[in-house]
Amino acid sequence: MEKFRFFLGAGTSIDANFPKWSDLLEPCAEKLGLNISDVSDYFQLAQYFINEYGESELYSLINERINKIDYNSKALDIIVKMGFKSVWTTNFDKVIEKNFENQQININAIHDEKDLSSVNLMNRVNIFKLNGDIGHIDKIVISKADIENYYLNHELFLSFFQRELMTNTFLFIGYSFKDEIVFKSYTKIEFLYWKK
Repeated sequence: MEKFRFFLGAGTSIDANFPKWSDLLEPCAEKLGLNISDVSDYFQLAQYFINEYGESELYSLINERINKIDYNSKALDIIVKMGFKSVWTTNFDKVIEKNFENQQININAIHDEKDLSSVNLMNRVNIFKLNGDIGHIDKIVISKADIENYYLNHELFLSFFQRELMTNTFLFIGYSFKDEIVFKSYTKIEFLYWKK
């Protein structure tokens, strides 16, 4: 499993009864007088909300819906037992980490570029959190501005991810490929591959 990587999307958190994007941001849509079912760009919705009510109000709503105790996921129980050494995600909840810890598996959560120096810790599963971590909510990637500035603010993290895409085999689960960061990284690698 050394050359295999998991990429786990929001679908894996939903299995642990965490909200999907539409449920997570529904209170924002309501406060803005919008119907969440009419929203197709959740990053843009978050940006509108920030512009109207501020970042701290958005963080408070998200924290209230994500920072909870029950992390049990049958799907993740199975995934954990498969023995992958690296897991990538755009989720900022702690569902993945908690399910590894429940099975007494040491993890190394990487949600900031400074954390990349700890990637080679022995006997630990690396969990790469591209969009940040709820424990550092002021640094999560949630708004349109966060996405637009991702390539400037997370250049090292993105380069590391692109290298991983080129040198390993990824299995994507619970992921829709609608996230700009992952989709652009994947298509860039695909372009470089076919250019050869």
